[in-house]
Amino acid sequence: MATTGTVALSGEVQKLYDGDYYISGQSQVCWDQLANLRMMMDGQKGQTYESVTIESLQPTPTALDELSDVATQSMRANPYDITLFEYGNAVKLTKYVTAVSYSDPLKQAAEVNGYSFAETVDTIVRATAGQGSRFLRQNGRTARASFTTATAADHITLAFLERGVQIFARTIGMPLYPDGAVCAVMHPFVSYDMGQTSDIRTMGTRLVPELLFNAEWLYWSGCRLIISRNAKAFWGSGAAGSPAVATTLSSPLNVGDSTMFVAATTNITVGMWLNIVDATETGNTWTDTNEIAMVTRVGTAGASGVGTGVDFYCVPGGPGNATYGPGGVRYAHSTISAAITNNAAVYPTVLVGPNSITKVASDLTGPWGETMVTGPFDILGRFVNVGWYGLLGYGRTREDFLFRLECGAAEL
Repeated sequence: MATTGTVALSGEVQKLYDGDYYISGQSQVCWDQLANLRMMMDGQKGQTYESVTIESLQPTPTALDELSDVATQSMRANPYDITLFEYGNAVKLTKYVTAVSYSDPLKQAAEVNGYSFAETVDTIVRATAGQGSRFLRQNGRTARASFTTATAADHITLAFLERGVQIFARTIGMPLYPDGAVCAVMHPFVSYDMGQTSDIRTMGTRLVPELLFNAEWLYWSGCRLIISRNAKAFWGSGAAGSPAVATTLSSPLNVGDSTMFVAATTNITVGMWLNIVDATETGNTWTDTNEIAMVTRVGTAGASGVGTGVDFYCVPGGPGNATYGPGGVRYAHSTISAAITNNAAVYPTVLVGPNSITKVASDLTGPWGETMVTGPFDILGRFVNVGWYGLLGYGRTREDFLFRLECGAAEL
């Protein structure tokens, strides 16, 4: 007989499952932890949540006259709307897996769902925080297409980071966290370049500050740096490598594939990074499915007879499929004309202060979503679905309090 909701599990087991899910999710979020939470309470109806941000008053340094009243100033409001959407994911747990596994498959399913929630919301928040027209590019570059991998001046420097934090974030009055800092989310390729700086290495040997955020790396010049694999990178948006790779897919890529078939392998060599670009990201164009691949072999014979095969692994990798093991593409690339290049990447490091991003969640599912166990729905009762479901929305609360620093990196 089919069961729905949490009936498939006893109350005690469901609590354990919930705990594993929440611990896994909360320990993995990087972007979501910076959002200011607002709840739609008591089953509040409507898809859109409307709130108001009050602008600060002008300073009045002139002393008041004893017999005169204060001159009032107009209070200006900056209203904003945040729309709630449905999000969720699930895995299918089979009786066979439960029977043959030495480990606890329900616990693993809970942890996988928690990680899925964290990665999902971080992908949403990074797009919310990382766009906008307020940015600064390293080395005076006026366009992303000018950045190169080989030009050291295009890479992150402490002076560039401090310029963003001190001159822009603090000068515009960006709100600070309780410790007096702002936060920045940085890509690991950029933090690697920054870690080669002698000042950073010296500081690390004599100062171990209290870490306040998930994935926080260090505190520098009034900024807490969070290093996340979910940090954004504009893959292939910079200048072409030398020698250049410029080809296209000759057959689609499915999730998990670790061999691509390309129109030509000119200048593709083992050990190089390749971009798989569904859409070039210029300005505020945003494509979450672009990714990078490390070449492990060139010239693989293709069963389809279309194009020449190139073996690779992706960072981060996707799940395995029936043909390949894990580590292939994380997203499907169904457009045969998707560009395969070795162009330089451009990395946005986003400066964030409190109240810059607002998260709205329905109390029907809570800020972390709710866990779901449904089934079995099949005739033999062999399959149970284990997943999560949430009603969430994110928005830019203060446009002027979100700032983006763009630079290149030595790795790609």
